[in-house]
Amino acid sequence: MGALTEVDAAAYIVPTTITIPGGSNEATLTINLTDINMSPFAT
Repeated sequence: MGALTEVDAAAYIVPTTITIPGGSNEATLTINLTDINMSPFAT
């Protein structure tokens, strides 16, 4: 059986907006992760 790919929403923070500077087509997206409700033994 494969590993689950779902992560508890309490384990990450994703910004609600991203600013792309004028004259650019790139931006940086920072996602903060923690080990809340994660188990190395999850199935």
